[in-house]
Formats: sequence, C-alpha cells, structure tokens
Amino acid sequence: MDSRRSKGRLATLLVLFDSVGSGGYDCPSAKREGIRAVGVLPEVTDATFQAEVLGQPVPVLVDFGAEWCHPCRKLDPLVQELAAEWGARVKVVHVDADLNVETTMRFQVLGLPTLIVFVGGQPVARLQGFQPKRRIAETVQPHLGG
Repeated sequence: MDSRRSKGRLATLLVLFDSVGSGGYDCPSAKREGIRAVGVLPEVTDATFQAEVLGQPVPVLVDFGAEWCHPCRKLDPLVQELAAEWGARVKVVHVDADLNVETTMRFQVLGLPTLIVFVGGQPVARLQGFQPKRRIAETVQPHLGG
C-alpha cells in the first residue's frame, strides 16, 4: 500500500476518533454521505425514556447507537427487520448515545452499538457490538409477549 493511501486512512480514523473523543458526532464524511444512525425506529431521548421504555406494558428493545458508529449503521437494518417481524409483541426504539448521555450512563452503555431488552421497566438482557440477526432474535425471544 502506498503511503498516500495509508495517510488518508489514518486521517479518516483520526477524524472519527476526534468526534468520538469530543462526545460529538460531527464527522464530516458522515454528514457529506448523509449517513443516519437509524431509519424507521422511533427515537427516544433522556426526557422521554421513562414513558417510552420503562413505562411500557410490552417488552422494549432499546438500540443505543450513534451516527458516527459504523457497526451501528450495519446493525440498524437487522433491528428494523426484527421489529417488523415482532410487530406489537415488542416495542423497538433507538437512543442516540451522544445526544442522550444521561440515559446512556444510567444503563452503563460502555460501547456501541448496545442493545438492551427491558421488561416491566427493568433491563433483562444485553448485547454489545455488532450481532447477527439470529443472535438478537434468540436474546429477545424469551421475553416476547403472546
């Protein structure tokens, strides 16, 4: 590999690292490409987490992610497919970890992506990092309602 390509990749990694380190997600290449953290999943914030997650009568799968997170972008379509398959038996939502630090810290989300299953307002299962669709389904399945 020539040194120009290596330097370009290093610069890209440094930009991503800088955006992570600062707690922001202002990655120029992500903005330029129009990358979004999530497509059709409802967004939950620090202000709405109690009502939208903890106060729900059905199990809730919370997808903690961020716009700059490549594994999150790869995981999102799988989570969306599962949400469609499960229908009303489980509520699936997204939390932007950069914008909702209080909730992210409260549930000790230390890496992204992180999926947490809540039942009766309590976290009952957790997956961290990119996971295959089958593994996510196997983790959530025992908690699904009728």
